[in-house]
Amino acid sequence: SVVYTGDSLYCANQGEPITPRGVEAILGAYNSDKRNNQIGRFGVGFKCVLAVSSAPQFFSRSGSFYFDPGQAKADIRAVVDEERTPALRMAYPLDPKGERAKDPVLAELMEWADTIVRLPLDQAEVGWLPHDLREFPAQFMLFSPHVGLLELDDRVSRSVRQIEASVLGDSRVLLTEDGQESEWRVVTSEVEMSADIRSEAGELADRDMLPLSWAVPLSTTQDRGQFWAFFPTQYWTTLRGILNAPWKTNADRQNLLESDFNDRLIERAASMVVDQLSSLSTAEDPARHLDYLPGRGREAPQWADALVTYHVYEMCRYSPSLPDLDGTMTMPEELRVHPANLGAAAVELFASVSRERDWVHPSAEVRNRRGRVDKIVEDLGHRPPTVEAWFGSLCYPDLSVEESGMVARLASLIAEEKGLRLIEKEAFVVTASGHLVAPDPTSLFFGDGSEEADGIALVHPSLEADPEVRASLESLGIRSLDAIGRLDALLASADGFAQETWEEFWRLSRLVP
Repeated sequence: SVVYTGDSLYCANQGEPITPRGVEAILGAYNSDKRNNQIGRFGVGFKCVLAVSSAPQFFSRSGSFYFDPGQAKADIRAVVDEERTPALRMAYPLDPKGERAKDPVLAELMEWADTIVRLPLDQAEVGWLPHDLREFPAQFMLFSPHVGLLELDDRVSRSVRQIEASVLGDSRVLLTEDGQESEWRVVTSEVEMSADIRSEAGELADRDMLPLSWAVPLSTTQDRGQFWAFFPTQYWTTLRGILNAPWKTNADRQNLLESDFNDRLIERAASMVVDQLSSLSTAEDPARHLDYLPGRGREAPQWADALVTYHVYEMCRYSPSLPDLDGTMTMPEELRVHPANLGAAAVELFASVSRERDWVHPSAEVRNRRGRVDKIVEDLGHRPPTVEAWFGSLCYPDLSVEESGMVARLASLIAEEKGLRLIEKEAFVVTASGHLVAPDPTSLFFGDGSEEADGIALVHPSLEADPEVRASLESLGIRSLDAIGRLDALLASADGFAQETWEEFWRLSRLVP
């Protein structure tokens, strides 16, 4: 619970009370004996309290103490003749019972908390605190699994924020703030640093392993991502979600520094992202994970995003990162890519007929996703086939009536978008007699109950009875076998006019308007 009263800021928590080693870590900030995978134990980070308070106070069930820069200066200068003295190098015992009697907020928090930090505020410096309490990112809880509930209580404006994180399993975390829920997937890893890279790591140099996390919202893929150093930095990324790590930053921890140390963290982060892509796809939408990938590099906001983008796509090329027609994540080099700009509807029809399943799944044909697919395969030597070859691959010599109907619907889409010439020579329409013919309006007709005759083929009754298939064939010029149709067929098929041909010609002519 973080409580702001205007003259003080309190942070109270349940958990392990402060220990003697914890006190020593604060008093000797740069000598903190942190455990290998921990960031943020008492030490250097605690010095940030000096931004709002020159005299922080600790209350814990194990003991209480406070800091007094004036008293510390006098005590230090009694031993060492120095003008400048540290503010947090010496602490003094504090009577918790006496302080509790004078401070009702402290008394209230002591009822349940194991440790409380009270910061008497230096009023001229803290005008931003109420704003930061309102804007504090709820996602902080995603990287603090030891915190079950965070309460931000501004008692000046009488506003309270309650943020709760519940672990759902399968790396999923439910984040709840004032009744509003969002579900996240949070994956973590550890990065091993070589000795030469650790040499430039500053306060992290004594740690062999460093924590790394990627948190992605499962409810949206629209928001751009961000680099966090356990709190937000000013570095954004076109990779969705939050990349959280102990980045090497400038003094205010807002900007990542270009360094071998950060390069290594980014490379490992990219590997973790690619390893987790399959967990973001679904059976209903196998290519959903593509929405989380970074942009294609042209819009990188800064160097860190450009490096993440490079590594993610490089690793995607050699990982099972694209779904085949059955939705199975597959190595990109084993897949064929559809011609561009066909649209998801056309590719879905193709997928329903194709007997070769080594094509990219139609769910990848959404505009933003297709660009990412092209980025993944661009250096693999893959070239999409022509539309003619792509469509022709479906025109099997043993198409069933059902398959024929789906190919006819696809042909209609192709003819509308790309032109009739791309499909008009392919034999894919099953006739009443069971043959496969091309959609030639001069020789193929809807029978409407008629029977086939010489030079005339009739669409199979099952295709004719399907409204969608009939509409598709009509768009290709196929029409009913009425007098006009029969006359057209006669003129197209007659090889010289015998007596009976002339008789049929004049009979049909009298029936034509």
